[in-house]
Amino acid sequence: MENENIKKCIENAYAHVPTLPGYWISFEKFEQEFNKSLNQNGSSEIGAKDALEKEFPGYKYMENYKTDDMADPIAVIRLTPNKLKRINNFRKHLIENINNTPSSEDGWKNFAVLGQKDVKSEMLDLGFTSLKEAMIAMFPRFYEFKVGDTAKHEPPLMFRSLKWEEEKSQQNAISVRCQEQEQEVSIKAIKKQPKAKLLEFALFLPFGTGFDEAIKQLKEKALQDEQWSYGENNGKETFPILKSYLTYTFDRLATEDEDHKDDETWSLKIKESEDGRFAVFNTGLVDELYEPIYAWFRRNKNERPGGAKWIFRQFVKSTDKERQILARIFGTDMPKAAHYFNATSELVYDIRHNISYYNWKHFVERCERLPFEFLKRKGPAFDYDRKKKDDRFYKELSEAILHDPISYNDIKDSITNAIRYALKRVEWNFKTAIPIYYPTKKNISLLLPLALVDRNKIDCALALEADDSNASYIAHTILTLKMAYNDARLITRPDSDWLVVDNIGGEDA
Repeated sequence: MENENIKKCIENAYAHVPTLPGYWISFEKFEQEFNKSLNQNGSSEIGAKDALEKEFPGYKYMENYKTDDMADPIAVIRLTPNKLKRINNFRKHLIENINNTPSSEDGWKNFAVLGQKDVKSEMLDLGFTSLKEAMIAMFPRFYEFKVGDTAKHEPPLMFRSLKWEEEKSQQNAISVRCQEQEQEVSIKAIKKQPKAKLLEFALFLPFGTGFDEAIKQLKEKALQDEQWSYGENNGKETFPILKSYLTYTFDRLATEDEDHKDDETWSLKIKESEDGRFAVFNTGLVDELYEPIYAWFRRNKNERPGGAKWIFRQFVKSTDKERQILARIFGTDMPKAAHYFNATSELVYDIRHNISYYNWKHFVERCERLPFEFLKRKGPAFDYDRKKKDDRFYKELSEAILHDPISYNDIKDSITNAIRYALKRVEWNFKTAIPIYYPTKKNISLLLPLALVDRNKIDCALALEADDSNASYIAHTILTLKMAYNDARLITRPDSDWLVVDNIGGEDA
């Protein structure tokens, strides 16, 4: 029998067996359906286990699986959900049609609306004889069916969610809250929320303050030995480091999923439940037991065109009762944390390599990242008192530096000397160079400390990018200490003697 036919028989059988909590299915029922599919294809050449080993070698088998409603344990199997791409695509297509089907006041929907031509084609290809059979297998214990009352001009067959009352209540509550909040909160307040993929992905209610409240909740659930505000502003802000960490972490998770969208073996980092009602991702932070903390979302029933698909529900740690709910919804294969590097060698400065290129013009064009006192000492004649009252101050100062060769070279020489001193520190202690994830370039860079005003005080950081083709580094930008810490924290909490959160001011230098 052709491998492709064996795989198709496995997929057909898998689709026909109702899914148990944790994405498990009964092996006995699977074997029955598999043999049935083999017979329909005119072959019985291979056993179910042999077929699974051949086509899905990573499948999982459990001998004694039992739920509360089972009298005796059973043998079960599980395939990574996204390895069954054809089945998943059918599920998603079906869920989309279900969500787009209007319902009556008591939650009933016309079953016939689901039976579009393309859905029927997918259904038949998977070996189902009816759409109702497919729904029962795909979504066990999710829907109920009834024959319509023709006297009331009801459709011949109707269906609804078993939890339609709960869903309607939640939907109405959210709708009321949204209306009230939209009336109370100004557009200006809404715009103050950080612009990031996370805030396009989900609503954090109430508008204007919800994201800050969520960040406070996350701070309380994470390990308590980490400071999430800078120096003098510790306790006065809404944890800006944590806010930056979460938004950039989500960006990275979204990037990873997008980069692997064509990889059937990839396990999604931002995961939706099979019924499309919930979503979850791993924050990368841990609780007091060093267990992952997850961000949990529910579907936005009032989603508008171009609006957020999800509504933030809560952060969940290992000891929360909601953790068990997540296990029932998403199974044991919870999403992994964001990943930033392929080899540990990327995280360590190679002292055998030189810095082959310095982006000097960029350094000057971003002169606001350099210490203000340093610019006053080394820069050209300029009205430095304009700093606090003129938005164009740094742009015009950078142009003045670029047109003044003496100042330009003086700044270059000072930065070069600071880099030379930093490299001596790296040779003495390799931990001096701190790895960061650079969001705009989506790669790993290394930070070197720069002391430009006082040899004993670090003012800013030089970001180095590895140039593997020339076995060297490129000095591509300079960062403020705040920027440096935010980027470094994405990988891990910096273990450094110079990038210390207590020493970073509340405002960029």
